Amino acid sequence: MKKAREDKEVRVRYLDEAEEHRLRSQLKRREQDARDARDRTNQWRRDRKMEPLPSLHAVPFTDHLMPMVLLSINTGMRRGELFDLKWSHVNFDRRIVTVSAQTAKSRKTRHIPLNAEAFETLKAWRSQCDLCQRRSKSRPLGGAKSGHLIRALASAGRA
Repeated sequence: MKKAREDKEVRVRYLDEAEEHRLRSQLKRREQDARDARDRTNQWRRDRKMEPLPSLHAVPFTDHLMPMVLLSINTGMRRGELFDLKWSHVNFDRRIVTVSAQTAKSRKTRHIPLNAEAFETLKAWRSQCDLCQRRSKSRPLGGAKSGHLIRALASAGRA
């Protein structure tokens, strides 16, 4: 009988404190920049007697990026798992997220417990999505695009 292969180069990567601080700062700066840009756009529209767009100050997130990164930091979910996540995979009563076998790298279904920050992030994001559109259980969590995530992570590394 053959011996099972053993992976001798197991590398588990976590953000150190400084990296996480830079990433969170970059995300907050990005959110504020989006809110400021919307304010400038609305002023431009008002000056031209056009109807302003909804204010971004009334919502917890300006787009999908911050909640996805916060969820990743707090749960360890991979990028592909985040992009394939649907509201039906989130159990708010039990505070768990289910990653389906089709999405998981291990090809096994995983149930991930949510800590307080991850849970509050998902609650806020869901309420925001409910305001924007009728929520579908089969719909992905946000209009997520991987390029936005990659650019934000790269920017945080340069901060």
